[in-house]
Amino acid sequence: MNYAESGYAGLPPICRARDYHLYARGGKRYLDMCLGGGRALFGHRPHGLYKILKNELQKGLAAEFPTQFEKRFERAFLRLAPSGFRLRLYASFDRALAAAESVLGRSLSGADIHEPFFAGDAESGGAAGPLPASQTPHTPDTPQTPDTTDTPPEVSDTADTSNATDTLDAPVYFRPGTDIDYSHFPLLFPVLPFPGNFAPQPLLLREDLRAPGGEAVSPLLLSGLTRLAEELQRGQEFPDIWSEWRLSGWRRFGCYCFPVPRAGLDYARARSRFLEEGIVLSPEARRPSILPRLYSPGERRLVERLSETIFGSST
Repeated sequence: MNYAESGYAGLPPICRARDYHLYARGGKRYLDMCLGGGRALFGHRPHGLYKILKNELQKGLAAEFPTQFEKRFERAFLRLAPSGFRLRLYASFDRALAAAESVLGRSLSGADIHEPFFAGDAESGGAAGPLPASQTPHTPDTPQTPDTTDTPPEVSDTADTSNATDTLDAPVYFRPGTDIDYSHFPLLFPVLPFPGNFAPQPLLLREDLRAPGGEAVSPLLLSGLTRLAEELQRGQEFPDIWSEWRLSGWRRFGCYCFPVPRAGLDYARARSRFLEEGIVLSPEARRPSILPRLYSPGERRLVERLSETIFGSST
């Protein structure tokens, strides 16, 4: 099995995951700062998620039926989203990626989706350089009116180039709760805190772009996604509970952390050293390691000590 893309390569078999910790056979505990790239932002057992999934499964709502959850998800999610974008929902990340290809007129992979924290900073994997913290996404008071002029959801083998212009920037991840201006990006891939890679994938397209149609998704999964979107909406202004962390050699944006680029930094080796101490970092330096919402003082001090030793001072 290849666990590199999930961020959990190098771990022994995990027999339990709870909140922000992973438990291996033999009792070793790991503090998870990978968190599935953000899919486990609320931990590996988000409050109420599995109860909702169980309830919908008991109702037999696994097939792609029309249900109440489409409108509920749309209402909750569009209150999180920046203005000027249309929402489309796809059954998987790969299907959303295929739709993005048809819009931009070029092939894409997951590696082509950049982090929004760096605009034009190639070393950090960003798409247009650090964005001023004062530029915040606008949250509409009422849900945006969905566009009804959908084109069919099928993506042809020949990508459409009607929107492919030299002025289009790269697609980026949309991370709710971050103080970033997303308005100049053409496509946003929202990262919602649904643990695992099997959840439906929303896609936000700038309103001036031709928008492919979305897809029907399982009410079972959409019920969970709706619950998490509503939870994000309730806590949209995330407090900075990590101000006490002293992270030498990192750049921190709220809970999202990136190692400061420097000559000779071997991130794969650094990650392995953290892993030996029971700390799971992001699989790549260009993807964020994420500070947990629950941690012990000892865990914080361990991360601080390892950061000082391995990454050094950020000044």
